[in-house]
Amino acid sequence: MPPQSDSRSNVLCNYMINLIPPAARRSVMREYWFRAISVWLLLCGTGCIIIAVLLFPTYILIRMQVNQIDANMTASSDKVATFDVSSAELTLANTRAQVLTSISSSTPFSTYVDTIETLSGGEVTISQMVFARPQTGGTIKLSGTAKTRQALAQFRDALEAETAFDAVDLPISNLIKERDLLFFMDITLATSTPTS
Repeated sequence: MPPQSDSRSNVLCNYMINLIPPAARRSVMREYWFRAISVWLLLCGTGCIIIAVLLFPTYILIRMQVNQIDANMTASSDKVATFDVSSAELTLANTRAQVLTSISSSTPFSTYVDTIETLSGGEVTISQMVFARPQTGGTIKLSGTAKTRQALAQFRDALEAETAFDAVDLPISNLIKERDLLFFMDITLATSTPTS
């Protein structure tokens, strides 16, 4: 008859609880819940401490890997910055080399000056030459005086016949006077080397 004894003990406990006054019953219930909550909090705290102890090596490992990745990123950023500077310097050096190559392969300005002075003769005096050389070709702006209109026309014809020049532009207004003419002339350079 063990089941009957259990049911009798439950009934007896219920009777005994009902015998406790209500104020004492509240105090007992308060104490019961306080102890139950304290035990559960203690178990949860212990579980958290165990989990933290177990995860601490993993945290240290992850932290070390993050620090290593940060160091690698810093080194990579420095290399990229160095590469950018080197690339910019290389581009500038390449541009300068192209300019120097084009200058070295082109005809020096002194050759054009010598050619113009040779063709001017004694009748035409050159007072100013302005030389401009873009990527290809170039121009020379001449100004000066000519003793006669015929001397200036001959000078223009000699410049047009010269292989160093593609075109010679002498405005018609420069040929108005008969003697002591002030003139302005634009000469377009040929891309080939002149033969003086």
